[in-house]
Formats: sequence, C-alpha cells, structure tokens
Amino acid sequence: YQRIVLSGGYEDDQDFGDVIIYTGYGGRSLDTGKQVTDQLLTRQNLALVKSCQQGLPIRVIRRKNQLSAHSAESGYRYDGLF
Repeated sequence: YQRIVLSGGYEDDQDFGDVIIYTGYGGRSLDTGKQVTDQLLTRQNLALVKSCQQGLPIRVIRRKNQLSAHSAESGYRYDGLF
C-alpha cells in the first residue's frame, strides 16, 4: 500500500478527518526547505495517483500538528487505511 504522512509540512494540505486534501511530495529546496518548484507526477506522487485510480487503500500517518484537530497528540500516529 502507498502511504501519506500528514505532518503540516505543506501549507496546502488539509485534514478534515475522513477527507484529506494532500498536495503531494517534492518541489522543496534542499537548502531552505521552501517550496521552489511544482510537484511532478513522478515517483511517490505517481504511485499515489495510480493507487487512487485502482481503488487501492492508502495508509495514513498523522504527526502532531497544532493546525489540525485530527493530528496525533504527540509524535506520529498510524490511523489506518483510507
């Protein structure tokens, strides 16, 4: 199964509990950590799209994040298959 980690790292990610808007992986500068390019439909992003198209479940892991009521209380938490 593919997995996503909701960690608060991308400002466009949204977590509504049962519905997740996940912006993907990549496009960050290794030096600054800031988003500098669009995310490409390759590697992890392509695998995630293919899983969705095939109706395969996605593993969801949530990290503690002050911005989401659904985040882990501390560290990381595996929330199952979606």
